[in-house]
Order: sequence, then structure tokens, then C-alpha cells
Amino acid sequence: DTTFGNTGIQLEFNNGTPRAHIGRSAGQGITFDGTNIEISSSAFLLGNADNFISGSTGNLRIFSTGETTLSGSQVTIETPNFFFGSPSQFISGSNNNIEISSSNFHLDKDGSIDMQGTIRASAGLIGGFTINSDTITATNFTLSPAGKFISLGSGDTIFIADADTGIQLGDATFNDAPFSVTTAGVLKATSGTVGGFTLSSNRITSNNLIMDSTGVLETADFATGVKGWRISSEGNGEAEFENVKIRGTLATAVFEKETVNAVGGQLYVANSTAITGSGQLSASNTTMSVVNVSGFVPNEVLSLKKVSDTGFTTEYVLIQSSSRDDNTSDTNFAGKLFVQRGYGSGSVGDSGSLGGTP
Repeated sequence: DTTFGNTGIQLEFNNGTPRAHIGRSAGQGITFDGTNIEISSSAFLLGNADNFISGSTGNLRIFSTGETTLSGSQVTIETPNFFFGSPSQFISGSNNNIEISSSNFHLDKDGSIDMQGTIRASAGLIGGFTINSDTITATNFTLSPAGKFISLGSGDTIFIADADTGIQLGDATFNDAPFSVTTAGVLKATSGTVGGFTLSSNRITSNNLIMDSTGVLETADFATGVKGWRISSEGNGEAEFENVKIRGTLATAVFEKETVNAVGGQLYVANSTAITGSGQLSASNTTMSVVNVSGFVPNEVLSLKKVSDTGFTTEYVLIQSSSRDDNTSDTNFAGKLFVQRGYGSGSVGDSGSLGGTP
């Protein structure tokens, strides 16, 4: 046993085991028990003003003007509260929370992230979303940067936006989806409403109009022979109306009607045609281009109806000759009529069959 009084230096052996204690008492000093060294004091300082480890009233402080390194196979710091860094850049912990803050990144203890920069993670969990190596997923949700698509929902409520294919709703297979838009802008919809028209799988309807994909356009109240109207592709084209007004020529192979009435005029049942183009013929023109020259022969008298702002006027002409523009065509019957203008001019009396004064 060695004791140096007030200096507090004590050296002793305990049953042959070397033991040393430097300090004023067992609670303050440096103790060596042969294996471990213990430093005990209410306050202590190791180092100098620039680099030191100090402790007082339950606090430990490590300070260095240079680099500070803690190394080992495992470094454990056990404390309910800790703080590393400066007031503007730090890592701290308190009440089971960790807070990280820097000039470009802030992770608050409540879980919020405020950052300027890039976060890289190959796996993790954020707000219910699972981060995988190539996708971000959640319940009925998939975001694939590599596949360039996003998927929401499942079954007949699924929504998929694919950069290579387009947008689809209602089915995971693009061609089977009831609604889809290709990347080229081609739209498919089995139902919907556009401008007052309702879309279904095979028709477009409004209050009183139906357009069917079978080739039928009709009013909703159509009943053949009773009311409404219809235009159909059946039989190479059929139509049914209540009244029809034709401002031009009605050309038909077969004309069938129960009764024919002519009110305030005459009814001609004869060969007829119309002058082609929109130009006007002067009184001296003797050559007339018509849409159908067939059936007209020399010495026939033609009745020409001339339209004016006040109605129709009549002129009679005598056919001198006729010719077709294309004699080899089976469908083009256009041609020219060579006529004598104002035929019968100067005669007196009315014509009961043609009307007007000749």
C-alpha cells in the first residue's frame, strides 16, 4: 500500500492483483483494477482549450478544432437526447425522434421532408408507398419509371396511363377496355354524352334522333307508314319521309305514286333534263350543255322553264340535233342540244297542253 496524503496518490495490491487509484477519494479519481481503467469525477477536463473532452453535472462535451473520429467494429452512443453539428446544420435526437437539418435538406421529427437536391433509395416505405428497385407501389397503385406507366385501381375500375400505348379505363388489356385513347389520339368509348348526344356500344342518340352503327339514321318515334322519318342502308339505301322538297332534279328509274296533283300549274310526264353549270344563257345561245341528252331527237319542241325573282317564265325551242360528250360511257349521258330559240314566237292563242302563249 502506498499513500501520499493530500496529493491523493494511492497504489496498492489486492490479494496479489495490482490496483491503483489516483484521486482524493474512491468517488473522484482514476482507478485501475488490473483490467479496466475508470475515471470518476463530478467534473473533468481532458485536453487543452482547442481539443478536449469535458464533463460536468451529468453532461459530456467533446470539442476539437480539427477532425474528430469515433471508430470501432461497433460505436454505440446511448443517450435520450443528442446533438451533432451547428444551429443551421445538425443531427439531433430527443423523445425517440431524430431530426436532420442542412442547407439543402431537412427531415423533421414529425416525418416531413424539405429538401433541395436528390434523394436516392433502392428500397423503402414512404407514406404507405413501397419503394422497389424499379417501381413504387401501394394497394392498387403502381408507378414504373422504367416501364413508363402508372396504374391505379383494379378490375373494371382500373386506370392505366402508358407512354407507349395510351390511356385506358375499365380493363387491364388495352383492346378490351371500354374507354381508351391511343398515343395517336384515337378515342374509343362504349358510352358517354357529347353535345347532348348519348353514346352507347352501337349507337348515338339524342331526344329524337338515333344513329345506329348498322347504317340507320332515324327519329326515335319512327313508325313506317305512320310517323317520323328514316334513312337506311338496307337494300342499297332506303328512305321514308312525310314530305320532300327537291330544289334540283329528281332522277329515278321507277316513279310510283298513288295520286299525282299539280296545283296552279301543269304536270309534264315527259323526257326532261337540266342545263349544266351555274351560268346563264343569253337569248342568242343556240347550244345548250345538259346533264342528260339521251331521248332527245330532232324536231321535238322543248319547254324551257326560266327562273326569275318573281317565279317561272316559259320559252319554247326546237331541237335541231343532239350529241353526247362520251358515246362509250354507260353512266355519263351528258351532252349538247342544238336548238332554234324562241320557237313559235309571234303566234297567237293559248296552248292548253303546255300553258302560256306560244
